[in-house]
Amino acid sequence: MAVSTRHLLLISTIIVAACSTTPPASPETFSSAADKLVDQDSKPALRPSTTAPLAKTVPTPSLAIPAKKYQISPGQTVLLNFYVQPGSHPQRLECDKQSLPFFTVEDQGYAYFAESYFSTLASRTCVISMVDTQGNISTATVAKISIVKSNYRQERLNVAKAKVNLSPKDARRVREEKKMFKRLYATTADIPLFSKEFSLPLPSKITSPYGVKRIFNNSETTQHLGIDFRAKLGTPVHATNRGRVVFVGDTFYGGTAVAIDHGIGIFTLYAHLSKANTRLLGKIVEKGEKIGLTGKSGRATAPHLHWGTNVQGHNIDGRSLVKQSKLFVKRVSPLQLEKLRPSESVSKIQGSKTKI
Repeated sequence: MAVSTRHLLLISTIIVAACSTTPPASPETFSSAADKLVDQDSKPALRPSTTAPLAKTVPTPSLAIPAKKYQISPGQTVLLNFYVQPGSHPQRLECDKQSLPFFTVEDQGYAYFAESYFSTLASRTCVISMVDTQGNISTATVAKISIVKSNYRQERLNVAKAKVNLSPKDARRVREEKKMFKRLYATTADIPLFSKEFSLPLPSKITSPYGVKRIFNNSETTQHLGIDFRAKLGTPVHATNRGRVVFVGDTFYGGTAVAIDHGIGIFTLYAHLSKANTRLLGKIVEKGEKIGLTGKSGRATAPHLHWGTNVQGHNIDGRSLVKQSKLFVKRVSPLQLEKLRPSESVSKIQGSKTKI
């Protein structure tokens, strides 16, 4: 059968096409193609991964809670009050990296902030961290505190030389006592042990207020970080509020002394006593309960009572605590505080909290 020129051209085309067929693509080629698809579509890889997926970093959201403004001077304390969002669980309260003990009643949180006598006058910002029922963490700025300079007067005192020019033995004792009180003030009940306002320890005249710069024997200069009250020898001394007695003993400068933990980082100290009730150590005392008698033990020139107040590790003016505690009892009822008592425990000052 005769074959036309047209048919010959068609057959030649088919043969050439069959001889030049492209070989199958290698697995690497498919893999590269899949990678391109992922890059184009932003979808997970089409092949199994041999490494664990990277954890996604989620920024901590901030809560829309208005920050309250406060103003205090060095050596003072202030009661912080902040809103707690329903369904959230407050975990930590920090004021410029300093953790504060706090507690909550319904939708309100409370804490006492104190500024050091040796303050740099830098303003403070307090932030609360909260966790919701889903485990999500959020933060809120609850307080902004401005520090206003305070001027303290100066006084000169003459005492025994041995109380100024210390022997190596006495100097070592003073250092050890300082460390002891620092440890003592670092551990506190995580709830307020009191439900009433604080009061001054004696109704007598204040002979030396807080913050006075003292010059002993025209040589040593210190700061009086407490309040001295005039008192005859043997005058009864009473607890300025409910709390647990955590120290009864003799100290180099303060003589016979008693210290009470009132909870949430608040302590009071009663020094230069002639006698203290040692049986109270470790026990709860009520406001107004007798704890000792005034004297002139330690570094003292005459019988009197030295009243010290320590809040969050800072020795502060006790009169500011009296003032702020009046606000506290107006906002938190004794009944609400009583509900906290069954959970009463002792914890270190690191943002501990209790909620009812």
